[in-house]
Amino acid sequence: MAQYRIAGLDLSTRMQITVEMVLSAHERGWGRASQLAQDYGVSRTLLYEWRHKAMQSLQETLQPHDPGPCPLKQSLDISSSFIQRAMALWPMLTGSA
Repeated sequence: MAQYRIAGLDLSTRMQITVEMVLSAHERGWGRASQLAQDYGVSRTLLYEWRHKAMQSLQETLQPHDPGPCPLKQSLDISSSFIQRAMALWPMLTGSA
């Protein structure tokens, strides 16, 4: 487990603070960032850095992507063992309409 420099700021506490910081200034209230910084003994700059990183992560994660997993490679390597496997399995396949 990671050791943080400030022991009172474990992962769950950092997540709670960051979630609050992601809210707009109007929603979290005037001076709330200063109050959080003072309560936890960190700088407001650090809180805004966490907010920035969280926003970047959320934007990257929620961007539209092509569905499904990405292919490992764009080409198909056909070897003699591949052909032998295909010939052995082909008669077992059923037809489709």
